[in-house]
Amino acid sequence: MIKKILQLVVVLLFTAQGVMAQSVEIHDVVTAPGDISVQVDMMGYTGTNGNVAAITLSIEFDSDLMDFVGIDDTQLNGSWVVSDDANPIIITYTATPTGTGYDINGKAFDLLFYYRGGFSSDLLFDTVSCEIANSDLAGIPSTYVDGSVTQSAAVGTVSMTALVDTIGNTVYMPVDMDGAAFDSVASVTFKVAFDDCRMSFENIVEDAMTGVTANASDGMLTIEWDGNGATMDFTSHHLFDIEFVYIWDTADVVFVAGCEVSDVDLTPLAVDYTDGVVTPVVESSSLTISDVTGTPDTNVDVPIVAAGFVTDVGAITMNISYDDAKLTYTGYTKQQLLTGWVVTSSNPGLVEMEWSSLTGETLADGDLVTLQFNYDTLGGQADVKFVCGTIVKDVNLVTIPNGFVDGSVTDGSGGGSYTVSGM
Repeated sequence: MIKKILQLVVVLLFTAQGVMAQSVEIHDVVTAPGDISVQVDMMGYTGTNGNVAAITLSIEFDSDLMDFVGIDDTQLNGSWVVSDDANPIIITYTATPTGTGYDINGKAFDLLFYYRGGFSSDLLFDTVSCEIANSDLAGIPSTYVDGSVTQSAAVGTVSMTALVDTIGNTVYMPVDMDGAAFDSVASVTFKVAFDDCRMSFENIVEDAMTGVTANASDGMLTIEWDGNGATMDFTSHHLFDIEFVYIWDTADVVFVAGCEVSDVDLTPLAVDYTDGVVTPVVESSSLTISDVTGTPDTNVDVPIVAAGFVTDVGAITMNISYDDAKLTYTGYTKQQLLTGWVVTSSNPGLVEMEWSSLTGETLADGDLVTLQFNYDTLGGQADVKFVCGTIVKDVNLVTIPNGFVDGSVTDGSGGGSYTVSGM
């Protein structure tokens, strides 16, 4: 009896494998930048599981990193059509003559791309839009296996660095190039992402690389250089500095897909990119959102405490986020003699507070203002945090460097609050 059961299990397993054996698979490719091909296979479409008469495939990729060129080396007789809209790639196939289907168990075609290098791109099937059909136009159950394009070993590095500076200062992020293969560079494109609420792009300060153009929009900086038709040796050089005004908190400056370094033949080189970051100097003055313990389904007060200010302030902006699933903002009270606060709370989970004075005021150590909330019945930890745009300035509207420390409301049942060191 046991033997018969085992035999039945084996039969069912083979049957299941037969049903699920059909798959469309994109290869994983490790390659140098430039013109590349990525093989796509169709496996198991033979015999009773074959007879492929129609195919629709939808494939997504990173269009900042690669340009789709087309398909090549198709293995099935018939009509192959690629949509003009390159991302996602839509590929359709119809067998000829009509009513015919073909077996296939291997390569189906190649995807052709121009690959800029530096980063990896997944090639992802949109399985909802994919279909394989036989000559009766019945769908063939299929699985879809995603692929990827990854850069081969780099021939050099383009790098930024880590800086520590004072909030409000102008900072200069160096961009350096190092590698023997950079002896005849003809052109570069660098895509650099930054949070424009934390950093404001000002300029490019040229060094070894001159004639650089730069454009910043919505936190994306595009830097280009073409050498005016000449090549340059940048095997180990400081290229230029990116000049920013440092506004807020830890500010990452990150190379992203779309970077490209080309040689004398305009062939893109395999490059590793090292990102930069600016972190704040620890300051003696601070604004701190208090950690408080409250009772669920009651009102709670959350003081914001000033400490260590020795310079008169002329303007304060505090943008404060809170967990609106657990807290409902009901108002505020002021504790120091700063009149004329403008407070907006129309956006859920955000309180925006602004104050200014032409003559300036002294911030004493102690509570500055107190936020008032209703604490939800279920309790739990509710974070209250300073967010981008928070800043303190003197009467000349020069930023006063200081720290911003986050807080929370808890009911004492666990979890506790946490602190984020600000600036």
